[in-house]
Amino acid sequence: MKKEHEILFEPFKIGTVMIKNRFVLEPMEGTNMIDCLPIFKIGEDIYDYYVERAKNHVGLIIPGMVTLRSMVGKQWLYEQKEIFEGLKPLLAEIHSYGAKVFLQIGAGWGRTFTMPLALKELYEKEKETGQKSMFDWDNLLVAPSIE
Repeated sequence: MKKEHEILFEPFKIGTVMIKNRFVLEPMEGTNMIDCLPIFKIGEDIYDYYVERAKNHVGLIIPGMVTLRSMVGKQWLYEQKEIFEGLKPLLAEIHSYGAKVFLQIGAGWGRTFTMPLALKELYEKEKETGQKSMFDWDNLLVAPSIE
């Protein structure tokens, strides 16, 4: 190995957390440990994906974004204790290989999601009719608008 690459294998600290090397799996949509549509639940088909990365010496895993509040189901993440309990086996196995996990949290879809035409039409219909919605329209897409 070239001397200039040795640093990749050296541990480093983020705050008080020691990371075993500088290999970081960055967040990607579709790799969420916690899904939030329509309610919070553990992501499907993620267990083997993350365990394989930990086995193959990734030092830090940052899964896809988790919203603090489910924009459809109107639930708060911190109230979902069963989700965190359900993640314990996965996190324990990841940690057994020396890898760490940092959750990326976000406010919701406002900066990462544009309203599809079908959703916009539903919004307009519900506003016109006063129909009760499963969507929290006032908080669903909170971002600057051109309108």
